[in-house]
Amino acid sequence: MFLKRLCMSNKTRLSLATIFIIGLLCISLLLPDQEGSFSDKSVKNIILREYVDKIDEDQVSLNLELGTLDGLDNYSKFLIPSKHEDFLQEIELNSSHESVFGKYLPNDIGYIRILYFSNQTCLQLTDIVKALEKDSKRPLKGFILDLRNNPGGSLSSAIEISDAFLDDGTIVITRGRTSDSRSLVRARIGDVIKGKPLVVLSNLGTASSAEVVVAALKENKRAKVFGQRTQGKGTVQTLYPLIDGSALYLTSAFLVSPLGKKIDSIGVQPNIVYRAKMPQVQYMLSSDNIYDDTLLIEAINVF
Repeated sequence: MFLKRLCMSNKTRLSLATIFIIGLLCISLLLPDQEGSFSDKSVKNIILREYVDKIDEDQVSLNLELGTLDGLDNYSKFLIPSKHEDFLQEIELNSSHESVFGKYLPNDIGYIRILYFSNQTCLQLTDIVKALEKDSKRPLKGFILDLRNNPGGSLSSAIEISDAFLDDGTIVITRGRTSDSRSLVRARIGDVIKGKPLVVLSNLGTASSAEVVVAALKENKRAKVFGQRTQGKGTVQTLYPLIDGSALYLTSAFLVSPLGKKIDSIGVQPNIVYRAKMPQVQYMLSSDNIYDDTLLIEAINVF
């Protein structure tokens, strides 16, 4: 992949969730390091330029799904334009990153935040649930699953996460023109938190496969959803490489909720709407700002 051929010296270590290649590379979400802190909290979006003399602004758009990052080396280096157009700053990105964080909350609540879905997410979730239950002085009353600002990622991983909390019921339906793009996925027996109460947090940044999880847990009455309507990006997209090195990115199917509701352009409505300003993605990734997150406090009070 040409990502490995991009060059890279300031060595600011960040992680990325989604890349869009349109002659430019754009990180849509910055992830914290393993300790849960950000190298630069002021950075929201970074434009990454391909290391070539001239950039073809009209080249075919290509969206790399989160799962494709897993196969890269641990670190890939990129050049980014600084505030001064004639100066390029070098930045180092960590492509192997934990997608799940866990934390023990007041009132004996387990908090789980999924930043995006990769092929390791379900395994990480299971490990975190076990760790929270083991380290808790008292039995946990329930769990909060935070999917705010989760841009999606691997659909199969999102299905695994939904299945992890469900003993039965439909997880998602896909509807497309061809037979191989139509499916109905059902849950298998086995609940990772053994039937304990579950609250899911969502907002307008909850998108794509993350919306599958929200819809599955809500419509199977496994969880109460707090927050805002999800983004409404309910499509399955397939990448078709072309001979000249470009690629065609086509919508092959639409995602439908367990009750047959369309997700695309509509989103998933929460059970409890919270219209206050949603906290940024870095909230709850350090222990100092728990009480700044008013939606989280509302969710804790449910138990």
